Amino acid sequence: MAKYVYEKKTDTELQFWPNLSREVYFSKPFVDVAQINRNKNLVSCPPDCSIDYLCRHGILYAAVALHKKGYYQLRGGADFHVVLYTLGGSAILTCDGKKRKLSKGDVFVAPAGVSYSLSCANGDWNLFWFHLENSPRWKPFTGEKAFCKKSAVLKKFSAVVEFFLDDLYSPDTAAGLLDLYGGIMAEYLRKDLSGAADSIIFSEFEKCMVKVKSDLSVKWNLSMLAAEIGITEYEVNSICMRKYSKSFSKYLHQCRMILGRELWLTGEYSLSRISQKTGYSDAYSFSKAFKAYFGCSPRKLA
Repeated sequence: MAKYVYEKKTDTELQFWPNLSREVYFSKPFVDVAQINRNKNLVSCPPDCSIDYLCRHGILYAAVALHKKGYYQLRGGADFHVVLYTLGGSAILTCDGKKRKLSKGDVFVAPAGVSYSLSCANGDWNLFWFHLENSPRWKPFTGEKAFCKKSAVLKKFSAVVEFFLDDLYSPDTAAGLLDLYGGIMAEYLRKDLSGAADSIIFSEFEKCMVKVKSDLSVKWNLSMLAAEIGITEYEVNSICMRKYSKSFSKYLHQCRMILGRELWLTGEYSLSRISQKTGYSDAYSFSKAFKAYFGCSPRKLA
């Protein structure tokens, strides 16, 4: 008898399912149902897969799963974010060369491209998981590095998942309710990950500011940073105020003036060249801004 009832081997993923592992999908399955169910009914999918109540909320795939001892998964390079909630039992997570036990209430987040493995060594593992689209709407919540935390909303989240599945698999499905539940699940994901999101957003902001200060010749603006980080222009300015006590435009102006003064004092740069390196159209525009900021023209400073 084969050790595994299902094996998946691709360039980015390995999966080995022991007997009695199960998954119940929220929408069209991520796996090949015909292949995985050829011997036993291991995967359940909605009666009507033509309607996806989660995709407009940025959720690509989702399922409730019960995996047995011997289950193993290895994933790397996927173009989507993964969020796993452990409902009961445990699993061993290996990520960034470190091992960690996932137990009830743990949330594991793997941003797109991150490699990790999961295994059930000592018994059952009950969970639900989500594949989130790799887009600006989720970037502030997932960041670039994998992390684990305790869920703050697991009880309520689990109840909504149960309501959603009951309605999804019933003969008289209510589309309006299912869409509502999909939105609530997306909100619970954002709420649960928002604590980690604050530090992730701040880290992304700092990386952007390093990029800004490394090339002040670029015509930087709020919308560019907001798009890069995946937050609003208002939020970018709020972080600037917290970190520098200045709006982004005022801090950018300060950086340009300080760089301009430093370059001018070396005696190695013309005003025309300095204006280029600090993002001004010509020497006159730079000199005018310099005088307004420092109270004297560059030539008098020298």
